[in-house]
Amino acid sequence: MKKLIAAVLSVILLLGSAAGAMAEQPVNLFYDAAMELLFEANNISLEGEAEFTLDGERFKTAKIRYVQDYDNSLLRLDLLTPRRDGTGRPDRESGYTVIANGENVYVIETFYPGVYKTGSTFSQSTILRKTVQMNLMTELVRVLAEQADTLLGEKAITVLPEDQGGKDLRIELDENVPDLVNTALNLFYQFVARRYFDTDYDHVSERDMEPMENYLTVTQGILNATKSLSLKKADLTLKRDHAGLLEAAKGDFSLNLNTGKDGIRQLNSTFYLNVFDRDGSHVEKFDPEKYGVVRSGGPEDPYASAAEDRSYFDEEEFDLLTEQARAFLGQSGYATESGYGGTVYQENNRIRYEFEGDGDEWHVCYFTDPEGKLLGLHHLNNIFQQVNADQYHFDAWPDEKLVSEASEKALQYLAEVNPEVRQLVDQISLEWWYEEDGELFFSFHEDPIAQDWDGFSIIVRVQPEWRIEIFSCTSNG
Repeated sequence: MKKLIAAVLSVILLLGSAAGAMAEQPVNLFYDAAMELLFEANNISLEGEAEFTLDGERFKTAKIRYVQDYDNSLLRLDLLTPRRDGTGRPDRESGYTVIANGENVYVIETFYPGVYKTGSTFSQSTILRKTVQMNLMTELVRVLAEQADTLLGEKAITVLPEDQGGKDLRIELDENVPDLVNTALNLFYQFVARRYFDTDYDHVSERDMEPMENYLTVTQGILNATKSLSLKKADLTLKRDHAGLLEAAKGDFSLNLNTGKDGIRQLNSTFYLNVFDRDGSHVEKFDPEKYGVVRSGGPEDPYASAAEDRSYFDEEEFDLLTEQARAFLGQSGYATESGYGGTVYQENNRIRYEFEGDGDEWHVCYFTDPEGKLLGLHHLNNIFQQVNADQYHFDAWPDEKLVSEASEKALQYLAEVNPEVRQLVDQISLEWWYEEDGELFFSFHEDPIAQDWDGFSIIVRVQPEWRIEIFSCTSNG
């Protein structure tokens, strides 16, 4: 999400300020001001907010604060994501704080308070870095800007003087912009997608595109399912201060996304950005004690794991996996209507989930392979593991029809959550049953029992309501 915001704001500043850069003498100053902010200013602060919607439904609100102090920088990104569980609970909060001291980078994630991660990158003293490709793109914008009065029309651009000698530039565009403008917009979009999201459209085929809902996040859906885009409308305002430097930008825009499988989808954004503290911004060297954090994986890290391969998802992936978990938990017999919470992380090439229902009604841990096939599940609040195993009944349950129905239902569940394992299981048989306070549990295992440590076993609550209590297809125990 951080990259998406940076990309959107850079496109707005580059295209917006350049839309009429050469159309008349006062307007070209805004182009120069935008270029100075993005590529030259090395001691400056910015703050802003942006809201993003797809087809009218908000999927992210972002608040950003960025400080550049030569080769030191500070980024604080707060993200708000609407919950999809229908409970009306407040937005999910996520985001990062990123401190860069030269080549050294320190990251604190909202999801994991009290710890930080480290890394390294190229030292950078400006908001954006220049490259041969970036220079070519900005030159393309400049060339188009020289024809702005012809391409966009005189009414699209308004310049207003102010008492302090600054200028306000307002750009109003609609979907009637010439094809040449949309072609340039697509070239710039593909450049941003490759630079910030590792998406190279020269290696993307339309026939391989899938519906947006098949992708893990909204951002991934936009990147992987969009063939081209066009401007629907834009209303942008840029403001220079008395010294002629860019001090604010605000507005909204709508883009038509021409997708491979979903037809036309509409991406909207409303935003503002303020610039301040020129030549007065300061970023201190990173001090863990100041932020109240310890290094991730260290002895004091509350999230540390004995496994060295544990990693965490970014906020968008986490949000979507959490929402997918709600559907899975419902499929497994756990009520999520009253709310639930937990965590998701990746470890040893497996995705691990841990969720609790409100009021400690249930507590479920499960894990899948990277493709999402279920490998194991354990309901930690079950009652049958609170008694001695000698209280289990290994004789036949008197109602054979109930056993047969439960067996078929368990195999159907296996087919839904791991169809590959289902193909290997011919039948399952009742191992034991347990009954207490109106709850009846059946324990089934693969028959015959596999000898390759990939056997299937499952414990289900049959009464009063069906629920998966324990599931395993990775070993015989």
